[in-house]
Amino acid sequence: MAERYGTADDISIHSINPVPSHYSDPDDDLDDDPSLNGDTNNPTRDGKLREAPTLPAAEAALRDIREFLRGIPRGKGGGYTPPQMDTFKRYRMDGMRSLLALYTNPLSKTYGKWGASSLQAALTLNHGRYCARQLCKLSRAYIYDRTVLPLNPYGDWNETMLVDEDLCTDVNAYLQEIGSHITAEKLVEFLTRPEIKEKHGITKKISTRTACRYLQALGYRFTHAKKGMYTDGHERVDVVDYRDNIFIPAWERLEVRMRNWKQNNVMECEPSTPGRRIVVWFHDETIYYANDRRRRAWYHKAAPAKPYAKGEGASLMIAWYVSADYGLMQVTSRDGKRSSRRVMKPGKNRDGYFTNEDILDQFQDAVAIAKEEYPDDDHVFVYDNATTHLKRPDDAVSSTKMPKFPKTWLIDVTKRDTLGQPVKKADGSIEKIKGRMRDTTFNGQPQALYFPNGHPRAGQFKGMQNLIRERGFPDIALKNAECKKPKCKDGVKDCCCRRFLYYQSDFVNVDSNLELLAKSLGVVVIFLPKFHCELNPIEQCWGYGKRLYRFFPESSREDQLEINALASLSDIPLDSIRR
Repeated sequence: MAERYGTADDISIHSINPVPSHYSDPDDDLDDDPSLNGDTNNPTRDGKLREAPTLPAAEAALRDIREFLRGIPRGKGGGYTPPQMDTFKRYRMDGMRSLLALYTNPLSKTYGKWGASSLQAALTLNHGRYCARQLCKLSRAYIYDRTVLPLNPYGDWNETMLVDEDLCTDVNAYLQEIGSHITAEKLVEFLTRPEIKEKHGITKKISTRTACRYLQALGYRFTHAKKGMYTDGHERVDVVDYRDNIFIPAWERLEVRMRNWKQNNVMECEPSTPGRRIVVWFHDETIYYANDRRRRAWYHKAAPAKPYAKGEGASLMIAWYVSADYGLMQVTSRDGKRSSRRVMKPGKNRDGYFTNEDILDQFQDAVAIAKEEYPDDDHVFVYDNATTHLKRPDDAVSSTKMPKFPKTWLIDVTKRDTLGQPVKKADGSIEKIKGRMRDTTFNGQPQALYFPNGHPRAGQFKGMQNLIRERGFPDIALKNAECKKPKCKDGVKDCCCRRFLYYQSDFVNVDSNLELLAKSLGVVVIFLPKFHCELNPIEQCWGYGKRLYRFFPESSREDQLEINALASLSDIPLDSIRR
């Protein structure tokens, strides 16, 4: 099946006017070859040899071929996007371009000589007269209606099945269907299926080596899979629900009080709603490595091999805030007692790991600094949807481990000192004690989880069955405590007692520790949807800083790692943050 390229008007061979003698070459026997002229059944027309294409028609076809092979402009970035085509189509069009260039260029020795130009073009492809005849046929067809015939310039004796574009389409569809499980053996098996052989006229089985070449020609490479930034869960049901029904409405309510910036660091517009402006602070953490340096550079071909450090080296974690209005947040408060930035050496035998307690401590300092430095603004803090950020109070209501029937049941809660700070053990871990789960509410009315004083079971947990009955659902209270493994069915919210309570509004809408602290400090905290780290502009700040960091001299010293990492972040310009 022929494919069309270009948009030039069709040029009919039948309408070609008599041409000067230089359009044909009477001394070149290729002009007299019927197959070269594209018509083996009727070598002459009205008693004349078939005329060569006119120079204007050939020049127009050459322009279209060059434009197509060049590709589509990329836009502001410059350059062109290469056209998507298989190897053999590219080979054919390169040969046609050579023929038409030799035929139409006045500097060419074969200018105006169709047969001689085709032979010279074939020689540039390391082929002979047969290839010249094929190029003539291809070029005539392209000049006539901008089609590329499915011809193989190598000859039928070595013709690949991939010249059949219908077969290429079926093969590509099959390879997309099997995804990452592509092998040469599976391609061989596909091409030996009876329905495929009958549809495309395949008469013999290809070898595994040939299948490998086919995969190469179709653009596949046997290599490692490219790693992305995150797992693609954008369209997961729970993610879409949170994004569309919670995050976007919350952002739209805040956006009318924000300032917007253009790429050239110019304010696009002031807030559209009167009142105090909102400044949004995005939070995130990043890790620098001592041996993270540029490895690709210009080296002399005779340069000797040099030993290099093994592994990534020491690590340094930095957690900070950034806004489009003010850039990275002021590091310390005016009295020097608070810091909006956290720097630590992560690891079990080092500074440990960034816990929810660390998040809350940093958040409290950041709110104080933001209010101190920018008192005329209202502040909103945005965090990733990570479990460390979403941690709820230890005694928050949860159906995860609730027993179905009444019993003495307590949960593990953090032990705190008189100042409300967690008590740590000798090994640095948080000490836990047994305590009650806090009571909840249903339809605006309080609901106790434990039997009150004076009850025969005073102090005992009521159990899920009694809690559900108190809510007015006696039928559900008779169901099992939980479904058998592996899990409850998707979309069913009352298959068991635990699942039913799990979806109750008071069990769902439990504020995290971060949200509770934000309310007490008079600021707002919102969380990005899961798998949407691209919405956090601080990711670009980390990338900019690490690019600068890789220009520093390499060093294994941890103190130098911290100096270089902080220096790279301090050099990020505000206009780059606002883009």
